[in-house]
Amino acid sequence: KKSTALRVLTLDNFARERGWFESRPDIAILKVDVEGMEYTVIEGARELLQAHLVRNIFMEISARNDREKEMNKPGLIILKKAGYRLHKVGGWMGP
Repeated sequence: KKSTALRVLTLDNFARERGWFESRPDIAILKVDVEGMEYTVIEGARELLQAHLVRNIFMEISARNDREKEMNKPGLIILKKAGYRLHKVGGWMGP
């Protein structure tokens, strides 16, 4: 199999490389769809979120059991500490 190297960086580093912490763009929406890696994305965007550069965040998190609920808590705490209000929309319907 052929492999390809990919450059992976946090949203904080992405923003820093573009000077967003200085220019302060108005980011209307951040859509996070990462199938269970929400905490990793939020942790990597902590400075961006604390700087209030993003007005709205849309993400789906799974909370079907106690384990999933516990896994989500650290990311939700980061969002709340950054001043975001959390809203639940819908629910898991399952197969």
